[in-house]
Formats: sequence, structure tokens, C-alpha cells
Amino acid sequence: FFFCTTDLGCAMLLKAVLLFGAVGTSALASFAVAPRHHLRVAPQRAAVALPTAARLAPRAPAIFMADAAEAKESDGVFETLKTASFFALWYLFNIGYNIYNKKALNALPIPWTMALLQLFVGIPYCLFLWTTGLRKAPKLSADNVKTLIPVSLGHLGTHIGAVISLGAGAVS
Repeated sequence: FFFCTTDLGCAMLLKAVLLFGAVGTSALASFAVAPRHHLRVAPQRAAVALPTAARLAPRAPAIFMADAAEAKESDGVFETLKTASFFALWYLFNIGYNIYNKKALNALPIPWTMALLQLFVGIPYCLFLWTTGLRKAPKLSADNVKTLIPVSLGHLGTHIGAVISLGAGAVS
């Protein structure tokens, strides 16, 4: 490398490259998981003697409504736990990301370059997922793109600001 003039400089560069690789793969690996859709299956019932059709007919809607209420309640609890676990995982991965980012910035203090490199790693990664079919490519209209531009610029500014702030001083 053109700026690797001493052994210390080469070691710092190597550390930065290794840290970027670790952070990049751990941060981007969470996007590789495709959303899973679960099927709602009616709960199994124990085999019992069935009443005559005349007695079953008026009760049938009540039986199915009770099953639907039970399924809806259990799905609600499952969704709440699933959402809470996503927040917890995001928080834990964010802590790891910030620690590794701080270490990389201590080894190689170029926050603007690091922030832009981190963002540009995502472009070929997403293209790889879309072209291989591991992740379904989004179908965006011109209106969708217009809507996403302010959001993406806000993400860009927030990410660059976070990386620069990590490079500016102590994280405590």
C-alpha cells in the first residue's frame, strides 16, 4: 500500500482491514435472512365422540370462533416476543458495531473514508443477493424512489455523523 511506510503503519492498516471485514460481515449478515412467513394451522383436537349433526350445527360457529380467538392470542404473544427479540438483537449488534468501529478508527483515523466505505460495501452485497435470488429484489416505481430519497439521505447523514463522532473522542 502506498501509505504503508513503517511496520507500525502496516500493522495498523492490517488491523483496520480485519476490523472492517468483521464489522461488515456481521452487520450485513443480518440482511441475508429472508423474511419467513408462517402458516397458521388449526390446533389439533383430541378424538372425542362426535354429537349428532343436529346438535353440532348451532354450536359450530362458537367452537370455531373460540379456536380463532386462541390462535389470535397466541399469535399476538408470539409477535410481541419476536419484535422484542429483534430490538434486543439490534441493540447487542449495535454495541458490537460501535466497539469495532471505535477500534478501527483508533487504528486508522480516517472517519469520512471509513463511513463511505461501510456504506459502499452494502451496494455490491445487495446486488449479489438480488442477482443470486437469495433475496427478492424490490420492485420500485418512480414514486417509491422519490419517497425513499429523503430517507436514504437522512440515513447517509446519520451514519457519517455517527462514524465521525466515534472518531472524535471517547465513547463512554
